[in-house]
This record gives sequence, structure tokens and C-alpha cells, in this order.
Amino acid sequence: IPVLAELARFEWAKGLAFDAPDDTFLGIQEIARIPGENWPDMAFQTHASVQRLDLFSNAPLIWKAVAAEQEPSQPAYTDEPLAWIIWRHDLKVFFRSLSVDEAWAIDNLQQGACFAEICTGLCVWVDEIHAAQHAAGLLKGWVESGMIRSVQLKT
Repeated sequence: IPVLAELARFEWAKGLAFDAPDDTFLGIQEIARIPGENWPDMAFQTHASVQRLDLFSNAPLIWKAVAAEQEPSQPAYTDEPLAWIIWRHDLKVFFRSLSVDEAWAIDNLQQGACFAEICTGLCVWVDEIHAAQHAAGLLKGWVESGMIRSVQLKT
């Protein structure tokens, strides 16, 4: 049954997030200290616990219901995968689904893309005028959630 395989993948990713090495977290104030002219060259490293999954079933929702000792919903499947992110902050593992644009952005961030490259790529989903603001909003959410370890300037 495909949902069982995805439940296993999800549970494995949660375990990897929990067992990841302790790491530092980047704070908003550290990003705020970077001069605006350097923002396009910022590249970020995610926290060691960050895991990304693409799933075709509602496995995380089934897992959540079972963990809460509630009746899980029936397995459901989609034609296109739904992106999920899993991470640990302190000793608690968190997970949530991602929009297509946020999944693209975090995937590219993890591959070393700088802020300017992420802004440019987000123009597929938002107009060029709002791309930097959208990217900054995503970044703020990741930082506040404890998903970002550090920032460096690509030169």
C-alpha cells in the first residue's frame, strides 16, 4: 500500500530531524545587520535537522491523527506531490506542508542559491516587483522557525 511507504518515509525523516547534530540558529537581528547592498549575495545554510519530502498521500495527516490518538482519515492521493518540510527546534520536531514556490525556494537555498537567485526564480509565481519582498517573507519565516543555521556572502 503506497501510503504505508510514505508513512515510513515521513517517520524516517522525522527521526533524522530529531537525531540531527545540535546546531546554531540564525537570528533576525543577524540578517538585519547585513547592509542592503549585500543582500543579493546572501547565501544561507539550513539547520542540520531540516528535511524535505515530496509526498503523494496524506501520510503526515494520518500520522498526526494517530499520534494524537484520533481516528485517522482514509488514505488519499494526489496526482502532483505535496511538498513537506520537517525540522527540529530545541528538542521538538515540527513539520508542515509547503506551497510550490516555497518548496522551490527552500530547495534552491539548500543547493547554495543566493538571495538574488531565489528572488529571480520566484518570478515564476510572483511579479518581479514583489519577488524580493516575497523572498524576504519566506526567509523571515524560516529564520523565526529555527530552520536557518547561518548566512554567508557569495562573492
